[in-house]
Amino acid sequence: MTIFSKKPETVMGWTIAPPRLGLWAYLYGILYFAVPFLGAMALLDLVFYFIFQEFFDSCYAVFCLFEGTDAVSVPSSVT
Repeated sequence: MTIFSKKPETVMGWTIAPPRLGLWAYLYGILYFAVPFLGAMALLDLVFYFIFQEFFDSCYAVFCLFEGTDAVSVPSSVT
């Protein structure tokens, strides 16, 4: 018997449902995979923001949206 078998089993004449992930499995997946991954990506974004600000004097990352400056200049011939 494997955990991920799709065939329904019979126990004492009753057909039981196959095993599946429950609510706690999804919550643990979010807690131990998604949250650390998003935290690491936010930290990398912050590090690259400070590198680009200090060494290249340019705007980088999501933080440019909060500064009120345009990260991309649009040529006047386009508008």
